[in-house]
Amino acid sequence: MMKKHLWILVLIPSLLFAGCAKPPEQDMAQADEAMQAAMAAQAEVYAQTDHALAQDALSKAQAEVEAQKAKFALFRNYGEAKSLFAAAIDQSNKAKEAAIVNKEAVKNEATTLIAEAKTAVDDAAKALKSAPRGKDTKAEIDAMNADLASLQGMLPELDNAMAAEQYMDARNKATSVKEKAMSIKTEVDEAKAKMKGRRK
Repeated sequence: MMKKHLWILVLIPSLLFAGCAKPPEQDMAQADEAMQAAMAAQAEVYAQTDHALAQDALSKAQAEVEAQKAKFALFRNYGEAKSLFAAAIDQSNKAKEAAIVNKEAVKNEATTLIAEAKTAVDDAAKALKSAPRGKDTKAEIDAMNADLASLQGMLPELDNAMAAEQYMDARNKATSVKEKAMSIKTEVDEAKAKMKGRRK
């Protein structure tokens, strides 16, 4: 009987120690730091899928901590939470690395597109200077000149976006400027072709 009581005295403190486990504060802090690093690398812009997965992994880990906190102290176990935080850290690191690589790729693409956009705007301006003028074309040419002026005004914005490391925005705007400028030149070229056809 004495031995039985001794076993109980040994078992109860063990259960209390195991059950009153504390939340994995260090793991939580490391996971938060990893997420902040991913966001600093603009993962939400340049690695959207990986960033979303990292956020989801972190949310699951945090939810597991809350689920354990809601339990009676003796039954709390943060082992699963620690594993989930480790997965969240890993995914955040992946998002950060992907963002760094993708950002550089977008930067290079934007640089090329800006140069092409500037060339397209210059070509459109040259084409408009030699556009066939007359009563029938005046309104169209005036409209195209207005569009061209708008595009020329956007060129400094492209350089500013690059200077601010807003490469995605610079790339998208450069693409738009390039396409619109090329469209103006195409319209002028078509008008010239029609004029030549009439003269024949």
